[in-house]
Formats: sequence, structure tokens, C-alpha cells
Amino acid sequence: MRVAKDDTQPPMISAASLTIRQLFALGQFEPARAQRDYQWDEAQWGALLNDLTAAFTNAGLDPDAGKAIEADPNDKPLTASTSTGEPIQKAPPSKKLGARRPLSCYYLGHMLLQPRQGGYWIFDGQQRLTTLTLMLCALRDTEGGMQVWDTIARTIWTPPPDNKPRLINTTSGGALAHILRTGGIKARNPSSNFEAADRLMYKAARYFLSSSQDWSPARWRAFTEFLLDKVYVTVTQTADRRLLEFAYVTINTRGKPLETKDIIKGHFSHLASRHGLTASNRMNEKWDQLERKAGYNLEQILRSAFLLDFRQKPAFDFAPQLMDHFEEAGTFPEAEEWVGVRLPAIAELHNRLVRGVLGHEVLRQPEADLHRLGFLPWKHWHAIAFAFAQRDAKAPLRFAKSIAGLTRWAFIINLVDVDDDWILNIAVEAVAQIQEGRDPFERRDHGALCVSAKWRKRAIARLQDGQIADKYRRGAHVRWTETLYWPQDEIDFRATDDTSVEHVLPKRCGGQWVKDFPAEQHIYAEKFGNLCLLPKDVNHRLFDGQYLQKRPVLAQLSPHYRSALDVAQSEVWTPAAIDVRTQQLAERAARALMLA
Repeated sequence: MRVAKDDTQPPMISAASLTIRQLFALGQFEPARAQRDYQWDEAQWGALLNDLTAAFTNAGLDPDAGKAIEADPNDKPLTASTSTGEPIQKAPPSKKLGARRPLSCYYLGHMLLQPRQGGYWIFDGQQRLTTLTLMLCALRDTEGGMQVWDTIARTIWTPPPDNKPRLINTTSGGALAHILRTGGIKARNPSSNFEAADRLMYKAARYFLSSSQDWSPARWRAFTEFLLDKVYVTVTQTADRRLLEFAYVTINTRGKPLETKDIIKGHFSHLASRHGLTASNRMNEKWDQLERKAGYNLEQILRSAFLLDFRQKPAFDFAPQLMDHFEEAGTFPEAEEWVGVRLPAIAELHNRLVRGVLGHEVLRQPEADLHRLGFLPWKHWHAIAFAFAQRDAKAPLRFAKSIAGLTRWAFIINLVDVDDDWILNIAVEAVAQIQEGRDPFERRDHGALCVSAKWRKRAIARLQDGQIADKYRRGAHVRWTETLYWPQDEIDFRATDDTSVEHVLPKRCGGQWVKDFPAEQHIYAEKFGNLCLLPKDVNHRLFDGQYLQKRPVLAQLSPHYRSALDVAQSEVWTPAAIDVRTQQLAERAARALMLA
């Protein structure tokens, strides 16, 4: 007897939780034809690396965690002792997070795959899988990569005799195929046949390479093992292409992701509800008042508060850490005070020290330094500044000196291009020292903000070389440099707000530029001496014009744009002119940073 086909039953779907090592071992992968090209950029690379390194450290697997900030007996403090004889406000006691078993793994999300002969089509997860492959290639090509070379090779290549790459991502420039080969990250320079995806893949691989170059060999090995065996994805497979396409659309277009602040609010609301309707209403009212006070800055304020009050890094899991701490019914009074009193106080500091200085065109110290700190793409300085403000609530001179020292430290770190996670470690240690009444600038007190001789040398070399690879940190440096044209007692910020960085020698150039710069155009284009600030509309209008076209426009700008007027002083724009201006800016910056 023949059984009729039941068309009401769904197609076969399978799902499994796999480690990254197990995922790669499934076979070969190739993006489905409907997928977009590789599009992740530095924001996504940085977020992924920060999350992974934070999870790696929180799992207790980082052999370098807890090491003292490097110091040198020949160091000179960045600033004189901040002792001014003014009274010191006692800092609030540090809260202790409850005992919490650290997470031993990291979840990287969901992937959709369609089986094909010898491997899979990727319907969702291509950006992550490509980025992971580039990260593994970077770990392999670092100085300590030989320790993990075999492990990575077995992961990203199929076993002999095939020796085929696990991931195929075909582009006109063949970037991934070249990067997959040992030493391939530095083997090629961008060429005319590179498409956007090729350039992004090379930039990603080089970003990961530079971010891990200072790791110890033990950290390279431990992080690689964590990445392969402790990072999980959920993989869903089905042979039905239409179902996969529908699932892909559903996953990527439905709903709105919760933010950290929403998760924390929900937890506090639930905690309060266990004490009755009145307590729940009271907690919700306090949170609503906090949101009105903090506005769009609530997420950053929560991160700063976590660092200040718990002296721990607000990494990817700081919401669960708070939830664990405020879990028991007995913690409700503490939670209510934190939401109703402590967080509004920190929001007030944020409004005064961060938002409050942005609305002024001309500022004196310490507000001018606080505005300068706002140029930085990383915001860990907020908590340090707040800790100084709490300590020096009745000591304005001490506070001004502390913020000046913090500004010098921050822009030295910006030059050195220290790993973001390391900066966060320093911020935690600095906050603890401030709250304990120690001087974070004092070398003899193992001050967290005392820059080592090694970092000083690197900062000086970076100034003389005249380049920062990261465009966000480069932009921060150019804006800070602009403020050095003004006297310290009164700084005009009009040229730094709502402006853009102008490359006088364009990154893409022709005509007279090719004659004046017959070689190394890409290097000279990014040197500090070639950069200035312009109004966005002027920058857009000049675009890739010749210097003879740009110079009269620069010369007619408002006196606020001093770096642009400085450029316009040169009759010609040549490698020699850029080198001279780079040296002049380096000398000025070295004096301001007390490196000279």
C-alpha cells in the first residue's frame, strides 16, 4: 500500500551548537549567491575583538591578566604632584560584586547553512565567518604565530591531500585566497583590480595583526585555543533553499534588539515587583527620572558607573554581572538607592563634565581639557575624570591639574595606539587608585597613569613618523593639534566642531600631484603635516583638487581655522613641505605632552 505524501509536514531542519573548531571542520563554505559582499569595517572588527578578549579574560584564561602596568625606573611623571593643600573629598566605597562563576565560553550567534556537495552555502553568518578566518590568519602571521601555526592551518585548510581553504569568498582581487597563505597579509598592496571587499579584507587582517602584535606568546596560544574551543555558534541546516531565504529575511528584518540599558531596567523592575506593586511603581518612576536626566547618554553613564562603583571592566557581560549582584530580594534597597541616588549623581557629572563643555566655543582650563578629551574615540576617560571630580569636589586647583595630566596621558596613549582592552584595564586601576587616595600619576606609587619609558619612545617616534593608522584616533589627534595653535588660557574650539579632516595631498590624486609626489603618495597623504581641519562643505567642495586650487580657499578661511591657514602659508605643497610641517607639529605636540 502506497502512503500518500504529507505536504503539510515542514522540511527537515537540523540545528546544533558547535565550537568554531567544529564549525570549520564541517567542510568548505561559500557565501550563497544572494549574499552581499564582505562589508564589515573597523567598528565591527573592534567590537568583536573587544568582546572576545573580554570574554577570554573573564573566563580566567588570559595568562597576561592582572599583570602590573609596565613601569620604568627612569620614568618622569607627566605632571607634578597634584598635592595643592586643598581638601580631598572622600570617595564612595567600592561595591563588591557577589560571588559569580565566570563564564567559560562566548556565544557568537546563529548561522544558516545549506548543504552542498563537499560543503555548505552560507545564508547567514558570512561576515562573521570571514572575519574569524581573517583573525586566525592574523594570529598565525604574528611573531608568536609559530606556536599556533599547525592548529590554525588545520582549522582554515582542509587536510591533505586536498589542502583547500575552508572558506571561499571569490572577489576580483582574490584577497582572501592570498591572505589565507602564510605571510599573505603583508604580501600585496592595494591594486586597481581590488574591489571594496578586497580592501576591507586586507584592512581587517592588518587590523587584527597590529592589535595582537604586542601579546605575549602565552597569550597568543591561550587566545587561539579559547577562540577555537570556547566560542560557540548555533548552526541551522536545511536543504530547502526557499526556507533558508525566508529564515534569513525573518532573522535580519524582524524585531528590535534590546540595548544593555533596557536589559538592566527590566531586571530592576522585576526585582522591585517581588516587593509589591508600590515598590515596582517607585522603581519605574526612579528609572524614568534617570532616563530623562541622562537622555541618549544613559548607556555610557551605566558603563562609567559600573567601572566607578565596582572597579571592574564593563565588558560584554556587565549587564549579567549587575543582574547577578542585584539578584536576591535583600538587595532591593541597595538597587533602589543605586538607581535613585547614585546613577543620577553620575549622570550629573556626565552632564557637567562631558555634555556641558560641548556647547561653548571658547574655553579655559579645566573645561578646555575636558573638551579635548571628547575628541577621543574611546570613552574610558569618563570614569577617571568622574573619580577626580568626586575626590576634588572642594579642590578646584587639584581637579584642574588632574584633568591636565589625564589629557596628556590620554593623547600619549592615543599616539601609541594601545589596545582598547588594555586602556580599559588602566582606567580600572586608575579609578581604584584615585578612590584609595593614591596618586595615579606618581611613579613611586605605581601610578596607572604614569607612562613608561617604552611608551614615551613610541609616542615620540609616532610624532616624528607623523602617522596614526586608525582614522578615528588620527582624527582625534588632528583636532587636539588644532587646539595647540591657541594660548592655553583661552582655546577656541570652533575649528574642531562640525568639521572634517582635510588631506591636502589627496589619498587619490592625479595631475600635478603625480609630478610633485612621484613616489609614496599614500604615505605622505596620511602624515600629520598633510592634515588640517576644514568646514565640511569646504572640504567637500575642494575634494581631490590641486594645491593651486586649494590654497586660495584655505587662505580665505575664518581666523578660527588656524591649521588650514598654516598650510596656506606654503607656496607649493611637496614632500619637503609636508615633512617640514610634520616636524613642526611634532615639536609642538611633544612640548604639550611633556615628552620633549
